[in-house]
Amino acid sequence: MEALIDFAIVTALRVEREAIVRRLDSPQIISEPDVPYTYYRGRIGFPGVEGGYEIVVLQLLDVGNVDAAASAATLIHRWSPQFLLMLGIAGGVAQSGIEMGDVAVSRYVHYYEPGKRKEEGEERRPKKFSADRVLFGKANAYEASEWKDGVSVSPPGESNGFVPKAFFGPIASGELVISDSKTVTSLIAEAPKLIAVAMEGAGVAQAAENASIRFLEIRGISDMADPRKSDSWHEYAANAAAAFAVGFLKTKPVSTAAEARLRAEGARQVPVLAIRAQSQTLIRPDELLPVVQSRFRGRDIETTLIDLMPDKATIGDQVRPEEAVRKLLDLQGELAKLLARRDEVEFLFHGLLHIPFATLIGFLFSDRLRVRMFDFHPTSSPPSWSWPSADEEAFPPLEVRGMPEAPPADEGDFLVRFSVSYSVSNESARVAVPNRVAEIDVAVPVPMRGIVRSERQVREYGRILRSVLDDVARLVRTPKQRIHVFYAGPVSLAFYIGQIVSESIHPPVLVWNYRRGYEWAVDLAAAGRGEVSVEWTNSVK
Repeated sequence: MEALIDFAIVTALRVEREAIVRRLDSPQIISEPDVPYTYYRGRIGFPGVEGGYEIVVLQLLDVGNVDAAASAATLIHRWSPQFLLMLGIAGGVAQSGIEMGDVAVSRYVHYYEPGKRKEEGEERRPKKFSADRVLFGKANAYEASEWKDGVSVSPPGESNGFVPKAFFGPIASGELVISDSKTVTSLIAEAPKLIAVAMEGAGVAQAAENASIRFLEIRGISDMADPRKSDSWHEYAANAAAAFAVGFLKTKPVSTAAEARLRAEGARQVPVLAIRAQSQTLIRPDELLPVVQSRFRGRDIETTLIDLMPDKATIGDQVRPEEAVRKLLDLQGELAKLLARRDEVEFLFHGLLHIPFATLIGFLFSDRLRVRMFDFHPTSSPPSWSWPSADEEAFPPLEVRGMPEAPPADEGDFLVRFSVSYSVSNESARVAVPNRVAEIDVAVPVPMRGIVRSERQVREYGRILRSVLDDVARLVRTPKQRIHVFYAGPVSLAFYIGQIVSESIHPPVLVWNYRRGYEWAVDLAAAGRGEVSVEWTNSVK
């Protein structure tokens, strides 16, 4: 049986392709009849230990995101890789401190081309494609110096002795080569931490997203995206990117496809990892264990804690949302460590925590990773973490009211009230979002505690809310418009709401917290960019 492919690597130029192929073990050319693509297959071994990654490299037939998306989709269909890398050269953004010969690693791809041409000018509607959180986090922590010695070509001109560095942040992607500072300045306004500009990354990232494949972009800086642009640094930059990529992969940042396949085939033997998340009430490690043991008989059970509880010694019972969000976004934190085990365990989520935190955790897991969910049911007798109903039992429908039929003429935000366990107060939500163009209600006929009684009900309610968010995305007129979600329901559904929010499809989504009214919200779009963004109502400020 043909070996499974771990990483498919896409390059746009010959110099980029040659830089990576020459670093593979036993590379071979694969050219098939009636197929326009030539593939280069090889291996990257793990030093000192057995095993390695199976690699396939493809050079695009043409430059640009359209060809990149089509070619990457063909590559994925042919080889079914576990991960997809975009590798090559790029223009550096001087304001970030990056220099020619350095390496840029994408936190996300900022696709700046989408827009709408209006009488008063072009209105940009950029899209964002996030890098895989585990790959990016592992790359960000990779500090080995071997990759710098492995560049293997000399920098041009008077640059002998130059030592490249790695930078981490957004990489812009468009359809044209950029060589003017005015365009770069406008892109920085859209993505303030921008480190590089390139072309094909958005197309490759889109193909990866469509196929639910994990993605990362690595670029060597060949110019500074200004009029002084030349080709003299192309070879060095391409080799710097390839050297970083190979050095990084040799550290085995993720399981091999073969290991993942073996675990999938023996899924009954994979440990069950129960995640308990708390920010309001302490949860004992053993509270869920009887339920999990009865549901997953014969499986090894592990538990872990995401603790966002405030420090009562200093601030009483008041949570600090910025501090909690910072913990969740920490690339070396507890959540990142959990995501790194995604191929080793089956996740269960349960928690007693603020709704925005539960939603953010789900958002960071994303819907590419199926997570089982449990919830606390205080109305059961006795109160229990076990679902009160079987998955096949009927449950109350969700009703959607107030969806506009056409884009509103004004340019305010969209307000979504999601009433499940309680009715969301119209007035309290309006206070938090004074500049609104539509109010949409998603609700069960009679909200009440304990109404969500199965995991299937959670997923069905989430599916309906996803449809609402998709409809709102089609109504948005400007990139400044946002969606504000006011949700009253169980924590499990809050977690799943985060999973169904799409960074590339939906406008920025803010999820609000209720205490004595709605006081603060977490901006999921900002979190996807690695930014700690908590918005407060004016009355609390």
